[in-house]
Amino acid sequence: MTKTNELKPCPFCGGEAERRERFDGYDTFGYVMCGACLVQTDADGCKNPENDWNCRDVPQWTTELPTEEGFYFVFCQKDGIKVVEVYSSGFVVVNGRSGLHIELFVKKFKPLWYKIPTPPLPTQEDVKDE
Repeated sequence: MTKTNELKPCPFCGGEAERRERFDGYDTFGYVMCGACLVQTDADGCKNPENDWNCRDVPQWTTELPTEEGFYFVFCQKDGIKVVEVYSSGFVVVNGRSGLHIELFVKKFKPLWYKIPTPPLPTQEDVKDE
């Protein structure tokens, strides 16, 4: 893992980004990942992941409830930014551990939402917990 000084801060959380590589058994692909919130560029054949990272738009947060399942960043005044998974059943799972119905989640945390374009990869800590 090589840290690159030329990378801009994460457009989602402001965290420090680093260039990484992934080997799929045949080829090695470069990608950029935020060390704080784990959002990343695509790692399947991108020729210049640093450029893709630095040229992304700043996300537009919304108070509107998610209309599709998937991974989202949520910003809560009390807890900061977290990654959650929203299911079609109406449940929100925080950090892969606890679930709340979306209405209770909104009532408790009053979050701002942003859909993550690329689902985060599990961290080494997540793998240890399983």
